[in-house]
Amino acid sequence: MSLFPLSNSSPKLNLILVLLAVFCSNVLLADHYFGGYFYYEHIGEKGLRINLVTYTDVHKENSDRDSIIFSWGDGSKSFLVRVNNNGLGEEIYEGMKKNEYVGTHVYQQFANFQSFFSDNFRLFDVNNFGVGKSGVTNLRFDGIAPMQDSTIYCVNNSPRPFIDPYFYGKEQQEIQLNFGYYDLDGDSMSFELTSCKGGNGEAADGYFIPDGATLDPETGQFTWTSPKKGKYCFSFLVNEYRNGAKIGVSSTDFTLFISRPEFQNLNKGVKSNVSGSTDGIYRFIGADSKEFSIAYSHPEADSVRCQLIGGIKGLSGFNFLETSAVTATSSKDTVVVSYNGNAAFNGINSLVWECIAYLGKDSLVKEFIPLGIAVDKKITWSCLSPDLNDIVEAAPELPTLTVSPNLFDDHVWINVGTDYESVDINIYDLRGRLVRSYFNLSTSTVKLELSNLSCAMYILQVFANDEEIHVGKIMKR
Repeated sequence: MSLFPLSNSSPKLNLILVLLAVFCSNVLLADHYFGGYFYYEHIGEKGLRINLVTYTDVHKENSDRDSIIFSWGDGSKSFLVRVNNNGLGEEIYEGMKKNEYVGTHVYQQFANFQSFFSDNFRLFDVNNFGVGKSGVTNLRFDGIAPMQDSTIYCVNNSPRPFIDPYFYGKEQQEIQLNFGYYDLDGDSMSFELTSCKGGNGEAADGYFIPDGATLDPETGQFTWTSPKKGKYCFSFLVNEYRNGAKIGVSSTDFTLFISRPEFQNLNKGVKSNVSGSTDGIYRFIGADSKEFSIAYSHPEADSVRCQLIGGIKGLSGFNFLETSAVTATSSKDTVVVSYNGNAAFNGINSLVWECIAYLGKDSLVKEFIPLGIAVDKKITWSCLSPDLNDIVEAAPELPTLTVSPNLFDDHVWINVGTDYESVDINIYDLRGRLVRSYFNLSTSTVKLELSNLSCAMYILQVFANDEEIHVGKIMKR
C-alpha cells in the first residue's frame, strides 16, 4: 500500500517550490535520489545495452539530468542519455520524476563483469543508516553481466521490471509494493532483501533492515507489516538461474517515506487473495485456461480501479481476457489466462494487479496483489552457464592512503595513491605475530583477500622505499 498526492498544484505554488529548491541547493548539498535500477540485454558477441532508471526529487537542483555516468565493470565509464518523455524525464507523481537512460558498450574480452551506477546526492536523514551517514553515502545499484563465448556459454539478458515503484506509506499501517519483474529468457528468478550499498559496493555504514520488512523470494512482493515514521532505504537482489546455476544478478535501491504530514489521515483499503490459486501460486499442466479474480475496496474512496499491469503479461504464449466490475468504493477484476502450452520458463513468473483508490482530487492510495505462475514445460539449454564466482571487479574509488572497509568480512581494499611505484604490506595480530605479507604491489588500489583470518583485530602496515607510510587497525567480523 502506498500513498501519494496527485500532481495537481497551482503554477504559482510550483514556482515558489522551485525557487526554494534553488535557494536551498546553494546552501546544502542536494539530496535528490529516491532510488533506481537497471536491466541489460546483449547486442552482438561482446556488446551490452543498458536501460537505467532513476527516481528523483523534482525540486532538487541536480535531479534533472540529461545524462549520467555508468561504470561498465571493465574499468571504463560512459554517459547514458535520458530518453523518456522526449529526453525530458516525466513527473509521475507530485515531486517524483522518473528518468530512463540508455547506452551501449562493447567489451574487449570475455569475462563476467560487475557493472554499476554510483552517484552522490543520496537522501539525508535516512533512519536505517548510521547516524549522519546517509547524506554522505553514495547511491549504488549494480548487476553481473556474463560476457562469454556464445558458442560455448549461454547468453543472458537480465530480468526487467514492469511497474514503477511507490514510496509513501503510513506509520503502523502495512505497506506492500512489487516491481513486476519478468524474464524473457525463461530463467528462474529468486528475490532477496539485502543491504543498501555505498559507492564501492559495501553495505552502507550502519545499515540495517527494519523489523517486519520481508521480500517474497518467489513473487518479489515486498511487505513491511509495521512501518515506523521516517525515511528508510531498502534494496533487493534479483538472482537468475539456468540449468541449476546462477547466471545473473541485478539489484535495485528504493526509499520509503513513512507518515509524511500530508499522508497522516489516509488509510489503506481491503484487498482479497487471488481466487483460483493456492497460496498465490498456480501451475499450468499443459495447454489450458484458468480464471483468477481479485477484489479491492476502500470505504473512503471517490472511485476505485484495479487492473493487471505487470509480470508475464509481457511474455508470449499467454493470452489474457480481463473484465472489471466497479463501484465508487470497490472493484472486482477477473482475468482469464489462456496458456497455449508452448511458453517455457523455469521457476515462477508473476502477474501483478495494481489497485488504486482515489480519495478526492489531491491524493490516492495504491496497492499490489501478485500471482505466481508456473508452467509444466521447462527450458533445457545445451549451452554452459558461466561461473559467476569469477567476476571482474573494478577497483573502488578511494582517497589516498585509505583502507576500506576497516570492519571487513572477506577482503580489504587499500589505496596508496600514485606517488609510489610499489609498496609492501604487512598484517600483524595483536600479539605482534605476522599473519600476512604482500610485496611489490604496483597498482595504486589493491584488494587484500583475508577470508581465512580469524575474527579479530589486526594491525595493517604499509611501506614504500623501506619507509613506513601508513599504519592502522582493521577488524575481521
